[in-house]
Amino acid sequence: MSTIHSRLGSDSRASDSILLPYEMHLFADEGYLVEQYLDQGTLLDLVNTAKADSPSGVLDEPIAMFFTIELLRTVETLHSIGILHGDLKADNCLVRLHHSEDGDKTWDSSYHRNGDHGWSSKGLSLIDFGRGIDMTQFQPGNQIHRGLENDQGGLRRDAGDATLDLSGGLLGVRGRGAFAPVRKVHRGRGG
Repeated sequence: MSTIHSRLGSDSRASDSILLPYEMHLFADEGYLVEQYLDQGTLLDLVNTAKADSPSGVLDEPIAMFFTIELLRTVETLHSIGILHGDLKADNCLVRLHHSEDGDKTWDSSYHRNGDHGWSSKGLSLIDFGRGIDMTQFQPGNQIHRGLENDQGGLRRDAGDATLDLSGGLLGVRGRGAFAPVRKVHRGRGG
């Protein structure tokens, strides 16, 4: 997370969406990461609350659209600096709906994607980069594969690997599962 903040710089809109790490304590059998605290719960908590409390049982569409835009904006920025989160899901997205520094005096209810008019204090903050990958550590053409485990703890061969394609500077992730071993892809002519 410190690497992300150093690559983004403090002026980046996406830096608001990555928690600040304070300390890391490593022991022989476990580790503890002390991070900035946000008290508004996760996106999963928000969805579950809407399911239980809303007459429709779903999150209102404008709210869902806002959080989708915020997530995609953050992920796009992370990918542009060579970082993959590796475990995106609703319970790894903390809701961030704080008042702006001026107490929302300049709040504008029209969305400003650059974060102006109080919008930089609203959005999501990503957590749990435990499966994150710094793609700058690999040469283009590498693929990262991991199958899904079966009931006996072995890997299913038919699980379908997740494949990263780094051709042309565009990063695409296909398949399912998390990421693990890396291998160099050797391509022949035309491929």
